[in-house]
Amino acid sequence: MKRDMARKSSPSDAALKELRSFGLAYPGAHTKSPWPGHLDLAVNDKTFAYLSIEGEPFGISCKLPHSCAMALNLPYTQPTPYGLGKSGWVSATPPASKPVPVDLFKAWIDESYRAQAPKRLVKLLPASESGPPPARTKPAARRTAPARKKPAAEPAGPSPSAEPLLRIEVVCRELPGLRFPDTHGAQPTCYEPVYLGIQRGREVIDEVPASGKEARFMASFRVERKRDGTPNFLGPYAQGPIDDRFFYLSWGVKPKTGPSQMFRRLKIRTGHLGWPDIERSMASGKPIRVTLRLTDARGGPLCATPPASHVVWGR
Repeated sequence: MKRDMARKSSPSDAALKELRSFGLAYPGAHTKSPWPGHLDLAVNDKTFAYLSIEGEPFGISCKLPHSCAMALNLPYTQPTPYGLGKSGWVSATPPASKPVPVDLFKAWIDESYRAQAPKRLVKLLPASESGPPPARTKPAARRTAPARKKPAAEPAGPSPSAEPLLRIEVVCRELPGLRFPDTHGAQPTCYEPVYLGIQRGREVIDEVPASGKEARFMASFRVERKRDGTPNFLGPYAQGPIDDRFFYLSWGVKPKTGPSQMFRRLKIRTGHLGWPDIERSMASGKPIRVTLRLTDARGGPLCATPPASHVVWGR
């Protein structure tokens, strides 16, 4: 008891609280503490994130069936012990001298939840993440028949749940260039050639070299009303829990053959968009535009949530 009372706070405590709160927002998520020094995240009593407790050195373990190989390239990761690594579990203990990469670990928690949760709960998440690609093709087939009725319905005015999609045009400026020497990590690394793409489901598409003056992408969303009346963004580009939707731009190194290897992502949130702008855009067919400055203060690729100074929204 005295030892617990004497436990000092850690710089990573705020990150732990944020990650735990993020994980608990998923359907059916709850905490469990099978042994001292842990307060883990679980769904139906099945753990999807092992987390250390406040006051202890930061540690996280998640099941990453899709990004395991990429995660293990980080200098502070290893396959999770006790045989879990064989099933795609990865453990991370980032250096205490560096900020905890919260957005990266949120992506881990998201992927791990989807791997561990029952299918009925995963289906409550954005359609783009609810299962393998074949399962996502079925809703598109069912929507083709109602689409023919749109001309008769349009004169009555736009509907937030109608078939027309909300399009967001992403204009990227001040790209950082093809070469990024990252000297701020635990082990200095040089990424080259750097490409930028937009994430659709689990796939990064429309990649372009980061050496151009400008890059443009188009993301589209179905928009429905949540129970409280606010917009719910759905579709292959929608990411995150229902109360914190966003879409990703992804930085990666593109080899001569094969897919690019992502090393950073940029999160663009959509929660501030209200019905007036959404309905006006869908009715007119004109996308809502967001303009981004993509070089950070150190001259590297901007990642995580961009500061307000680097984001301008407007049609």
